[in-house]
Amino acid sequence: MFEAKIGHLRRSAVLVCAVVLTGCSSSTAEHPAAPVMSSAVASATPASPQPSAIAPVPQPSAITPTTAWDRLWAGGEPHDKLSAKDAGLPDAYLPDRGEDAYDRPRQRRVRRDMAAFLLRVRAEDPQLADQLGWQLQAVPPAWCSIVLPSRTPQQLAAQVADANARGQELARRLGVKWAPPVDRRKQRLLTFARDEAGRRFCLRQAASPGRRIPDGVSTAARLPGGGDGVNVLDTALPIYYSAGFGIGVGTHSVGGDDLRLAYVGILVGSAQLKQRNWPTALDCDVVEDLLRPAEVIEYASRLREGMQAGWTTKPEAVEAATRFASGGFDLMETRLRCRE
Repeated sequence: MFEAKIGHLRRSAVLVCAVVLTGCSSSTAEHPAAPVMSSAVASATPASPQPSAIAPVPQPSAITPTTAWDRLWAGGEPHDKLSAKDAGLPDAYLPDRGEDAYDRPRQRRVRRDMAAFLLRVRAEDPQLADQLGWQLQAVPPAWCSIVLPSRTPQQLAAQVADANARGQELARRLGVKWAPPVDRRKQRLLTFARDEAGRRFCLRQAASPGRRIPDGVSTAARLPGGGDGVNVLDTALPIYYSAGFGIGVGTHSVGGDDLRLAYVGILVGSAQLKQRNWPTALDCDVVEDLLRPAEVIEYASRLREGMQAGWTTKPEAVEAATRFASGGFDLMETRLRCRE
């Protein structure tokens, strides 16, 4: 059953399903360099400005510190490590690092350049940004180091649209309302966050989407680790993403594929972060089967049986269709990794 397989796909944490995209920009230095390339996506494929529409951004030395983020930026070096209080951010913006071997809370710190990015994004919609919190730290590395080196904003938009189409088809077969994984408000904020990440962290990479640009991403937006495993303490994720969390194992590693999937899921809003049901990368040999059109038909049949038997309600079927779209996006992301 698709539901069982998707359960395996997402057996470790989940944020409200959402699907959105956008364009960006980049810089090789630790400082914001200039332009921004923008592109937005929700349940349909959006238009993306061309590089010619990119407007330059002042260099840090030329910025008059009139805003909270400008003052923070001008107050020291990009790599300075700050507490949430020193950065002027709520604690929710810094991932929970858990405790050390002596049951002492680990320090929660954020780079100055990342903190300035978070403050700027927060200014667009403080209430929603505060709800997303630490997840926004995953946006720069997801956009600059994972998405842009492998595809264009238009290709990512098409991926989101295809995933949403699967969810819409399931909702149609169930006779229920279609609820996309991300609403317009969240779409706008994630779109702005991606644009701002490009402005500050990866202008050169954003100018050449779909082609990896050596040294085209600044340190704050580089994907941590490498190879098959990463220490979760070096990522934008909280400690409970670690495979060893809560089971008495003294390791904090997270699989490289799982990390990439979680980051990109946060970027487009498809990640499900409730109750620690995090997405998990599947083996390549099962991904294609799960993306077959027949899976929509089979899953719809099972859910209809549940509705008739009374153990699935219409509201639950609406949620299932939304999750199906998010699961479809993650499957497509995994397939992309498999083909590299």
